[in-house]
Amino acid sequence: MKFYFFFEFFFFYFFEFFIFFIFWLVIITKKKKKKKKKKKKMVNLEELTLKRNNMKRTETTFTDVSGKRYQITNINEENSELNCVELNRTSGFVIDTKPDELSHKIIIPQSIIDKCNNNNNNNNNNEIKSLNLYIGSQDAAFNKLDLQSKNIKSILNVGIGITNLFTKDNSDINEGFVINYCNVEIYDDVNFNIIEKFDECFEFIDSVCCSGDGILVHCNAGVSRSATILISYLMKKLKIPLSNSLDILKLSRPQCKPNQGFWKQLEILEKQLF
Repeated sequence: MKFYFFFEFFFFYFFEFFIFFIFWLVIITKKKKKKKKKKKKMVNLEELTLKRNNMKRTETTFTDVSGKRYQITNINEENSELNCVELNRTSGFVIDTKPDELSHKIIIPQSIIDKCNNNNNNNNNNEIKSLNLYIGSQDAAFNKLDLQSKNIKSILNVGIGITNLFTKDNSDINEGFVINYCNVEIYDDVNFNIIEKFDECFEFIDSVCCSGDGILVHCNAGVSRSATILISYLMKKLKIPLSNSLDILKLSRPQCKPNQGFWKQLEILEKQLF
C-alpha cells in the first residue's frame, strides 16, 4: 500500500515536471527564433544602408512641353529635399545631323481609295481622285529640284524653327519658284497635345489634295511629328486603322515612329473613329 502510494505520488509530480519542462523548452525555442529573426533583420537593414551609401548618385533631367529643361538633384537624403535647376532651353526636337534631302511619297493602295469612295455613297464632293502625299525631313523642304520633279507645290511645316525657303518674298532668288506654306508648330514631346492640331493640318491637306498637286508634310527629322499627322489623316480621311496606317508610312519611310505620347493620342483617335 505504501509502495503504491509512493509510486503514485512520484508519477504525478514527475508528470507535472515533464509538462513544465516541455512548456519551458517551447518558450525558450520561440524566444531564440525571435532573436535570430530580429538579428537577421538588423543585418539586412545594415547591408541595405551600406549598399545605398555606396550607390552612385544620379541626377534626373526632364523637359517640359515648352522645351525648358530642368535638372533635379537630391541634396538631403534624410528628408528627401530636392533641388531643381533650370538648364538651357532645348530646340524641342531631336536634332537631325544626317542629310536626308528626299521627300517620300505615301503609296496608298487603290483598293483602299475605292473602298473609301464607295462608303461616301459616290458623292462627287467627297470623292478622292488622288492623294499626292509626301513625307520628309527639313532637308527635303529645302531641296528645290526634288520638290519640282515631284510637283510638290505645298508644304505643311510641323517642325520648330524651320525657315520657309520658297516664299513669294524669295521668288527672285529662287527663280520664281514659290511654295504654298502652312506652319503648325508642334513640339516632339510626349506630353504635347497634338490632337488639337489635327483639324488645322487636315484642312490644309484637303485644300491641296483637291487640286491634285503634291504636298510635303515635314518636321525636323521626319520621324515622329510629320508621321503622326499623316497617320491621323489616313485614319480620318480613308478610315484606315492605326496599325495599317503606320505600315503604309513605313513602306515609304521606314524610320517613321511617333513618340509614345503621340501614339497614345493616335489610339484615342482610333477609338473615336472606329
